[in-house]
Amino acid sequence: MENSDQYNYLFELESESIGQLLAKMEIEQSQFRNRTIFITGGARGIGKATALGLGALGANVAIVDKRDSGQLVADEINKNGGNSLFIHKDIS
Repeated sequence: MENSDQYNYLFELESESIGQLLAKMEIEQSQFRNRTIFITGGARGIGKATALGLGALGANVAIVDKRDSGQLVADEINKNGGNSLFIHKDIS
C-alpha cells in the first residue's frame, strides 16, 4: 500500500470514528449552529476529521495550521454549506 493510500484509509477511519462518536454523544446540529470553533492542526488527520464533522454540524470552523492544505479543508466545509476559514500559522 502506498503512503497516499495508507493516509486515505486512515482518514476514512478517523472520519467514521468522529461521526460515530458524535452519534453516540447524541450531539444535535443546534448545539453547534452559530458557534465558532478553532481547530489547531486541522489540515490533516484527526484535526481534519474534526473540522469536517463540526462544519457539517453547523459550527463556524477556523482551521489553524502551518500546512497550506488547511485551505483545502476550509474550502470543502464551505462547499458543503458550512462556514470556515483558514489561518496559516505555526503555533508550535
